[in-house]
Amino acid sequence: MHILYTNFHAGHGGGHTTYLAALIRGLRERHSVTLAASEGSRVYGVGKELGIDVIDIDFPGGLRPAELSTSVRKLAAAMDRRPVDIVHVNGSRDHWITVWTALLRGRNRPAIVATKHNSMAVKRDPANWFRARYFTDHVIAVSASVAYKIATR
Repeated sequence: MHILYTNFHAGHGGGHTTYLAALIRGLRERHSVTLAASEGSRVYGVGKELGIDVIDIDFPGGLRPAELSTSVRKLAAAMDRRPVDIVHVNGSRDHWITVWTALLRGRNRPAIVATKHNSMAVKRDPANWFRARYFTDHVIAVSASVAYKIATR
């Protein structure tokens, strides 16, 4: 199985890096693992240290068409080079880039697993409903309180 992890943090985020490093260490022996992250980020360096394929992709937030388009094209090219079974996203920014990539590719998309790392509420709007309903196959909550918040939304 080929797993593609994504991480939108451009800096030295702590929890995401620790979490992804543990997943990569645990799965890289039995599965093909790729990481998509910003080249200057701590998690990018950890991926390189762990000896996996790491792709430099930024995950911009907001409505910035040029930056979004570049990221979507890079992610689509990576997925075309090496078919992906699961994309594991770690925030809404990388989740949205994955959604746009799936729509652009227009083929059967890989399964999308999303980790909810914090207790911040997700906005209740049609766009987030669409992302959750059609582009999220499984959610991992990092704590019981986060799981409760997800379950009661």
